[in-house]
Parts: sequence; C-alpha cells; structure tokens
Amino acid sequence: MKVDCADRGDLTWLSGREDPAVVGSLGRMVDDGQVLVARSQGEVVGWLRFGFFWGHVPFMDMIVVEKDWRRKGVGAALVGDWCARMKVAGHGRVMTSSQADEQGQHFHRKMGFVDCGALFLPSEPAEVLFLKTL
Repeated sequence: MKVDCADRGDLTWLSGREDPAVVGSLGRMVDDGQVLVARSQGEVVGWLRFGFFWGHVPFMDMIVVEKDWRRKGVGAALVGDWCARMKVAGHGRVMTSSQADEQGQHFHRKMGFVDCGALFLPSEPAEVLFLKTL
C-alpha cells in the first residue's frame, strides 16, 4: 500500500464518496495537497482530507477507509503519513475531532491523539476535539 497526495485523476472517485457540501471545493483541496489517498495495486482504498484550525494548525477533517479495507492498517498509514508531512512542514501539533457517539474517537486515541475539548451544538452529539504533538 502507498500513501500519496490525491491528484486531479482522483476527483471523480473522491466526489462520489465525499460530502456533497465539500465536492465544490474538492478540486482546490486536491491542488493544494490537502487530500491524501492510500492505494493498493493502483486502487484507492482510503483517503484523508485536512484543513487548518485557526488558519495554522493542521486539522484532519475526514478520514475514510473503504469497507473491505478496514482494520488492515490503511487508516494508520494515512494518519502516519499525514503527521510526518505536517512535521516536515514545520508544524508541532495536529488536531482532529469525532462525534462522541462515533467509533472514530477510539481510533484517534490509538493513533496518539489526546482529548483536548468538546464542541456542543444544539440537538447533536458532542464533537470531541483531539490534539497530537508531533
């Protein structure tokens, strides 16, 4: 498996799996190197999308692994690669979040993220914020 930045050739595949609210900005994010893809034998099996919290702290917005590839190290490879890239770029920490009722929070902790706060929106589960020092 190989992790690399997504390219314009990945846009159709990604657009079919992304939140419709994000699809319009996906091309810019790909061009800016803010989408990573994991490939196995040329097939995309997972992706990670990030932006910047407060305009300067790398923030993992989304990580998705295709169903047949879950629990096979794809997510760990994506997060590990992203963290390494962020460290090389001079960032000392990264952030992410997960709803309190999602299993993803356990994955983030396993990857070395620690709880650092929560966001409470009306009629929604709490959004747990996570921080990882690089």
